[in-house]
Amino acid sequence: MQTSAPLGHSFTEEVHEPTCEEDGETVFTCKRCSYSYSEPIEALGHDLEITETAPTCEVDGEHLELCLRCGKEDRTVLPATGHDFEYTTVEATCTSAGKKDGTCKVCGKQTSETIPATGHSFSAWTVVTEPTVFKEGLEQRECAKGDLVETRPLSKKSPVPIILLVSLLGGGSATAGVFISRAARAAKAASSPGMITLQLKHVLSLLSSTAENRQFETFLKKKKFVDLKKPGQVSADPKPEKGKKYQPDLLLIEADSAETLEAGIAAAKEKYGDVNIGVLAGDGLGQPILDSAVKNKDVFAYAYRSYSESRRLIRLIMPLYKPSEASGNYAENATLITGALGLPVLSAILNAYVVGGDIKEAIEKRGMSKAETADLINDIAGLFGLEALANITEALRIGADQSQRAKDNSETEAETESK
Repeated sequence: MQTSAPLGHSFTEEVHEPTCEEDGETVFTCKRCSYSYSEPIEALGHDLEITETAPTCEVDGEHLELCLRCGKEDRTVLPATGHDFEYTTVEATCTSAGKKDGTCKVCGKQTSETIPATGHSFSAWTVVTEPTVFKEGLEQRECAKGDLVETRPLSKKSPVPIILLVSLLGGGSATAGVFISRAARAAKAASSPGMITLQLKHVLSLLSSTAENRQFETFLKKKKFVDLKKPGQVSADPKPEKGKKYQPDLLLIEADSAETLEAGIAAAKEKYGDVNIGVLAGDGLGQPILDSAVKNKDVFAYAYRSYSESRRLIRLIMPLYKPSEASGNYAENATLITGALGLPVLSAILNAYVVGGDIKEAIEKRGMSKAETADLINDIAGLFGLEALANITEALRIGADQSQRAKDNSETEAETESK
């Protein structure tokens, strides 16, 4: 049998053109047997024309890439640069508005804004002339930013109601003479240099946010001469001298043990320096520890959490108003302070003491329990060194007759005056 050699393939070519992004190919197909294969043709890639519009201060620019072969576009926004203003400022004063003018260094655009007048920044009122029972006094405050000084009168001091006291206590002519004598001394003391001038005291509370503490803070905020704040609220206070930290008149902390007391004192002094520290103590913190802290001047004053709000006020806040030197008017000062701090009942009781009235009757007329009143008055007596008053209130506590003690006290005062 005779054979012949293979004929070999006879290919035809079919070209699939590539695009900018997709490969093409050439397909080879045999005309005799239909065998085929392909060869890739690499994608051409874009033939880019790039144009760019620069942004301005207010208008976005654009970066555009356009393919000249397929027409595909790729756009990118170039954000506006914003103005680069150079300002000229006329500062505002207490009463006049200022002005802030700006010119853009890039495009020359101009802008202008008004700066509101700052308003006066007054100091606390300072007494220039003390009032007496005969004439008005005068106090003033100054604006820290200018030369404005404001003044206002201080009302005359009220005379002691001698006739009313005599009537209430049922005294005869001899008794009235004693009351009038004491009332005259009280009126004289009220206008003497020994009397204090009450000023607003700044108190910063670091007490935890319990319902009981919030209630006590609300109680303090209602007091006329107490400015209570929490941390973060001191921006409204008078600014401290340059280079010094803000320092309140009193810093309130709380402690339930010797350890928490020591830690609280250390933290307070680190942040506020040599500040007056008032401690609201738990019943588990022993009085000797607190008394020792006061003696060492680590603590300014303390009160127990279990005390009534009025007693906490007396123990923590009243010491801020105690005169630094003995003035001879401690009883009158105590009367003035209790009235100013919103404790009119105690003020009335103290006034009865000053003018020689019946303290027992003054308490009973106001419906206060003798034990509760004795605690409050004893705190005041201890603070101002009124030993005779402490003796009288202690007699009330134990139910003893107070009249003899009052009589003995009166005779002692008369002997002192005669000397």
